[in-house]
Amino acid sequence: MTISVIGLNHKSANIDIRGKYSFTSDALSLLLRRIKKVTDVNEVIVISTCNRTEIYADSKSGHLDRQNLLNAEKEY
Repeated sequence: MTISVIGLNHKSANIDIRGKYSFTSDALSLLLRRIKKVTDVNEVIVISTCNRTEIYADSKSGHLDRQNLLNAEKEY
């Protein structure tokens, strides 16, 4: 198992950027389904609070393409 992480928080992004990556429970469910469709992703979990958003994923290849994850988020 190889776990990759991508995220942002109050130290790495301003409030406007963090706001774009905070999710309601319905949007989060949709996001999880979309990320799960990314090639090589076995499992995924998203942590989204007022100050941070993090995506953890277990991938077969050991390398997760960040651009694919960001594209999945933008489709939301």
